[in-house]
Amino acid sequence: MVPPRPRRHCGATLHIDGQFRAPTDVAWDSDDNIYISDGYTNSRVAKFDKHGNWVTSWGSRGRGGVHADENPGQFNTPHNIGIDRQNNVYVADRGNRRIQVFDVNGKFLRMIHLNAPYDKTRHPVLGNLPMNPPDETQPWTICITNTPTQYLYASDSGARAHLQDDARRSHRRRARRVGPRARPVQLDSRHRVPVRGSCSTWPT
Repeated sequence: MVPPRPRRHCGATLHIDGQFRAPTDVAWDSDDNIYISDGYTNSRVAKFDKHGNWVTSWGSRGRGGVHADENPGQFNTPHNIGIDRQNNVYVADRGNRRIQVFDVNGKFLRMIHLNAPYDKTRHPVLGNLPMNPPDETQPWTICITNTPTQYLYASDSGARAHLQDDARRSHRRRARRVGPRARPVQLDSRHRVPVRGSCSTWPT
């Protein structure tokens, strides 16, 4: 067995394969492979097979830019992780205010932003109110339902419940039942995520 090797960038050790530094969540794909958001220090996703053998990792620490749409594959506290039936891997990139979506090999597919309008004068649940609050809010947790039509729920730090698709009224009622911080986003049979009334699509 090959021993784990430190990964380096510009001479500095970033992380060691097979080891963690403050992981945040775990998820499984349809083949029972294991995915861990190794979040607070390593800023990456780690993958093991169903027997616990190391497979690979992807990602590094970096910034998402002013509008949270730069540097795909870089994370600032990957805080939660989930996988849908098509084995798309959703990573709540909390500090960069986005959910990044990958395939099971770490290929970047797209980003999802929690960008429904909100009261920017309202104080967040944790931390201080920013001087200039961004349009995108931070995804803290995500959950993908096991229903015939899958839904992705994401909570943020603002204690708000918003729906980012066309059926706003019915899903707002659903959100109030599951909790005040839920943000449901519908995934249809063609694997589309409606955002602000339109559908965005990525490969499956």
